[in-house]
Amino acid sequence: MKPQTKREYLRDLVVAKNQWSRPLTDEERALGFLGWHERGYLPHCDFPGLVQFVTFRLADSMPKSRRGEWEHLLKIEDDREKRTKLEEYLDRGIGANTMPGERANWSGILRR
Repeated sequence: MKPQTKREYLRDLVVAKNQWSRPLTDEERALGFLGWHERGYLPHCDFPGLVQFVTFRLADSMPKSRRGEWEHLLKIEDDREKRTKLEEYLDRGIGANTMPGERANWSGILRR
């Protein structure tokens, strides 16, 4: 069996997600909704009323200088347990813990 490229894997993943997900109606498609799709790097989901969010992590919240404290967490095989343990580590508040005020230029921060 030939190994898949990332692009092939992504396409297969989106095809599989579309098999179990409800299909878009003609009206939803006419409004520009795409359902499960990809643009070459990540799967995307676009349905009417879908709520999505992004979580930001400050760069120094898992510092290289303290790698010994968190590296073993990446080796946990159970995804739920791994996520839980990583979130617990992040909740410890390592790093500068500074977020800009309400009037910050977020576009400049996100480009870093």
